[in-house]
Order: sequence, then C-alpha cells, then structure tokens
Amino acid sequence: MGHEYLKLNFIFSNQLPFLTTFAEMTQLSKLSELLAYIFHPLNIPLMGLLLLMYLPGTPESFLVADSFYHISSDLKMMLLMLFGLFTWLAPLGTVIMLKRSGEISDLQMDARQERHVPISFMLFYFLVFFALVQFYLPPNVIPKSTNSILLGAAIGMLAARIANRDIKLSLHALGMGMLTGAVYVYYNTLAVFPIWLMPSLFILSGIVVSSRIILQKHDLQQSLIGYVIGFAAQFVAGLILS
Repeated sequence: MGHEYLKLNFIFSNQLPFLTTFAEMTQLSKLSELLAYIFHPLNIPLMGLLLLMYLPGTPESFLVADSFYHISSDLKMMLLMLFGLFTWLAPLGTVIMLKRSGEISDLQMDARQERHVPISFMLFYFLVFFALVQFYLPPNVIPKSTNSILLGAAIGMLAARIANRDIKLSLHALGMGMLTGAVYVYYNTLAVFPIWLMPSLFILSGIVVSSRIILQKHDLQQSLIGYVIGFAAQFVAGLILS
C-alpha cells in the first residue's frame, strides 16, 4: 500500500498537483473509471448525434434539411441506426473478434502496439459510412454536416493511426476532441443555437482528459495530442466540404 501511495502521489504531483491525499486519489480513481465507461470512444459518435438532434438549432439557410433538430423523426431514427451500426456495433464486434483471436490481449487495448489494427478498422468503417452518405444517399435528405462529421472522424482516425506508431495517444481525448470539433463546425452553420453547449463541452473534455491521467492510462502530453488531433480533424473536414 505504501509503495502504491508513493507511485500515485508522484504521478499526480507531476500531472495534477492539486490532488494531495490518498483518499482523494482513491475516490477520483473510481469516478474516473466511471467516466471512462460513459465517455468511451465508441459511445462518443452517438452521444454527439443525440446532442445535435435534440438541442434546438436553426440553420442560417433556414432549410429543414440543414438542421439535425428539425429533420423528421423517421430521418432521425435512420441516422441513429446508421451511426449505431458503423460507429458502435461494427467496431465493438471487431474488438471482441480481435480479443478472441489473440490480436489484442484485452478490450482496453492498453498496449500501444495492439491499437494499430483496431484503429485501422475504425478508419475503414468511417470511410465506408462517409462514402455511403456522400455518394449513395439522395442529396438534401439529411444535414450536409453529416458528411463533414464523418470525414472528420476518418481524418482523425488516420492521424491517430499514424501517431500511434510513436506515441500512445489517448483515444478518449481523441473522441472528446472530435465531439467538440464536430459541434463547433456544425454550429458555425447555424443562426441560432444554445450558446452554453460549447463551453460545457470544453469543460467536460477537460474532466474526461483528467480522468485518463488519474487512471495512469496516459500522461498530459498524450491526452493533449489526442484532443488536438480530434478537434483539428473535424475543423479540417469542415473546411474541405464547406
């Protein structure tokens, strides 16, 4: 116990110096584990889509098709099913398959080398989803920002795959960066939107990133790199498709 305390105290004194007692660290570790499950990278796309669909927003074009909030319930359900398939069910099934085949040792993929294949699969799923929306769905049926979000996710996964050769970046931070970046790019197309959401997402991102440091899964540099890559990927996709 003494050795564990010294180890935790050394890490937190360098990364999060405001934590001082073992009791505080223990409680925060439990909370951080809960946050890690809630804001798991696989959950982020659906969370983001739900935010855009059910928080009021009026597009600058005033066209219903340009607003996630104003599209019909049937279209919302279709998008939720597609996002659920390509960004949650397919990746989860792939990770489970890789675990059973021995390609990865655990579902958390703590080892940097084990992340290459899962990230590559995620990149593939986002590219297929983007191609489906971009080239096969009729135009002006779903918001154009859907294309930007999916392209941004693909760019982010590609950048993460490249960066993962040298650094174990935080996939949780990457996901939160993509979420914040996607909302930022989408809100730039709106005339009216809830102004409290962006500050809230930045604060929430800071909490999630801190939780990964508390759990000793990543250091501050790995977390910040992941977040910046995620946000920048969405921003770049928005510029490409604007």
